[in-house]
Amino acid sequence: MRFNALVYAALAIAITISGCMEQPACDDGVKNGLESGVDCGGPCGPCLAATTTTQPEVDCTALEGELKAQCYWARAVNSLDSGVCAEIDNPWWRDTCYRNVASKKGDVSLCRLINSTGERDECVKDVAVSKRDATVCSGIADSDQKDTCLFRIASDLKSNETCAIIASEPSRYRCLALINKDEEYCDRITENKSRDWCYNRVATVNPDVWLCRSIYDEWTADDCFIYVAEKKLNEGLCKDLRNQSRNGECVGKVEAAKERVKKMEGDMGDEGMKIVSTV
Repeated sequence: MRFNALVYAALAIAITISGCMEQPACDDGVKNGLESGVDCGGPCGPCLAATTTTQPEVDCTALEGELKAQCYWARAVNSLDSGVCAEIDNPWWRDTCYRNVASKKGDVSLCRLINSTGERDECVKDVAVSKRDATVCSGIADSDQKDTCLFRIASDLKSNETCAIIASEPSRYRCLALINKDEEYCDRITENKSRDWCYNRVATVNPDVWLCRSIYDEWTADDCFIYVAEKKLNEGLCKDLRNQSRNGECVGKVEAAKERVKKMEGDMGDEGMKIVSTV
C-alpha cells in the first residue's frame, strides 16, 4: 500500500512554484494535486462513495522527502491550517507553506514564522498588497522590497499619500507620475535610466508619442514608440523608431492589434464600433 501511495503521489503532484504560486485547490472542480477524487481526498476532505476513485487517499506520513513536504504543503494551503506547515522538515517548503497560508488568510503574524529573510519579506508584501494596507509594508526588512510593496498599494489605491512615503526618489516620482498620468514627475528624476523608465511607464497609461521622444536610451525609446503605435493602431508612428531595424516588429504589432479590433468589431457589432472609436 505504501508503494502504491508513493507512485500515486509522484504521478499526481503537479505544483508550479514561482514568485506567486498557483496550486490545485479543493474547489476547482478538477481532480488534481494530491486528490484521490474530484476536490476530495488527500489534503481535501474525504471523498463520498460516489466520487471516490480506485486510487488510495494519500497519507502524508507514508511519504518521504520532497513528496512528504509537498503533501503537507498542499494540505496546509488548502485547509489554511498553518499548524500543518510545522510538520514539514524541509525548510524551504516549510517557509513557502507559511507564506501561502499567510497570504490567503491575510495574517501577517504567520510571516514571522518564516526562517528565510527574503521569503519573510515576500510574505509580508503578499499580505500587505492583498489587504491594501501600506502600514503592513513597514514589517519588510529590505528597503527595495518595502518600496515595491508601497508602490503596488499606491497603484491599486491611486494614493498620492502612499507614493509620498516611498524612500527611493526615482520610485516615488514614478509612482506619482503613473497614478496621476503626469510625466512632469518624471522630469524631477536626475538619473537618465530611471527617468527613461518613468517616461516609458507613463506612456502605458497615457500613450502619447512625445513621451517616447523624451526618452534618452534608444532601446527604451523604441519600446515606447512600438507600444504607442500599437495602441493607436497607427503604423505610421513606426517611422519614429531610432533603430529602423525594429520597423518590422512595430508594423507587425500594429497589424496584429488591428486584426484583434476587427475581430472584436465583428463579434460585438455596434459595441465593437464603439471600442474602435475610443482607441
